[in-house]
This record gives sequence, C-alpha cells and structure tokens, in this order.
Amino acid sequence: MRRNKILALLPALAMLFALAACGGSKAADPTPEPTPEPTVVGLWETEIDMRDQLIEEMDSSVDASRSFGEYLDSFVWVLTLDLSEDGVYTLSYDISKGTDSFKQSVVSYMRDMINEQVGMELSDDQIAQALGMSLEDYAQLVADQMTEAAAAESASYRDEGGKLIWEDGAESPYVLTADTLSFRVEAFGDLDFKRIG
Repeated sequence: MRRNKILALLPALAMLFALAACGGSKAADPTPEPTPEPTVVGLWETEIDMRDQLIEEMDSSVDASRSFGEYLDSFVWVLTLDLSEDGVYTLSYDISKGTDSFKQSVVSYMRDMINEQVGMELSDDQIAQALGMSLEDYAQLVADQMTEAAAAESASYRDEGGKLIWEDGAESPYVLTADTLSFRVEAFGDLDFKRIG
C-alpha cells in the first residue's frame, strides 16, 4: 500500500521539478534593460600639448636669433570641461603638469639670449644682478603669469543634434560615445575628451 502511494507521487514530483526548471530558466534570462543614449552632459578631461602655440607667442614677442622651440620639448595642459544639464559649460586649465620643464626651458633660453646680446659668457650671478632677479625667479614669474592667464572660463552652450553651439556662436560638430567626446576648437585643434564624471 505504501509503495503504491510513493509510485503515485512520482509523476507529480516529476511535473513539479519540470515546472521549477522552466520557471528557473525564465528567471535566469531576464529581459535586458535598454541602454541609455550617451549624453554630452558630464565632466570631461583631455591633455593637449601647447608647445607650438607657446613657441609662436614667444618668438613673436622676443627679438632673438633663436627660436624658443630649440629649448622646449613639450608643454602639456590638462583641460577639464564640465557640460552641465542647464546649458552652462566651464572649461578649466591645469598647466602644472608641464610647468617644471617649461621653467627650465625659459632659464636656458634667457641665458643664451642675454649672452648673445652682450657678446660674452656671463655667469648666472652676473645675469641675476643685471635682471634684478635670478633666471629661476624670472622663469617662475613667467609661469605664474601663464597660470593666471589660464583661468577657468564659463559661458552657455547648446547641444543641437551632433553640434555644440557655444555662447559666441561658434559651432563644434562632435562625435560621442559613452566614454569619449571628440570635437574641434579653432584655438586648440582636435580634442578627444574622456568622461571622468
């Protein structure tokens, strides 16, 4: 009698396990959530080498037989672009990454230019007396002025179907993925930003 009850339960248990297995496979295969479209809104960062622009500026402002390009290998700036949801952008410049090599280049450049102008080799102490400061202090002064000039800027922008329209009316067509934002700015050329927030 007992054996007959157990045998009668077996088909019911088999059906129960089959139903549980079907239910388990549905739970393991949920419908994937749709991936949200990437947006330009967020915090972006890139590095650019301002060497060429700086050489052009130095060479046009100093009457010298040598180019500042003979002394400066690179001058990397870190740009941080915050594109807010309310249509305001803030662009910050951090020039500290390249400042040390820049200052060394200024020291060497000024030493050579002064020696060339006076027609003899002067010691750094003699140059310091003539300038009223050491070459290192002069280079620091130039770096400080550049840091002040690289203050953050903030203004409005619009995102219009693949183009950033800046407050001054300039347009920057862009390419956007989840992690990168690429566009061209006349002052800097092609910029490839990485999303950092």
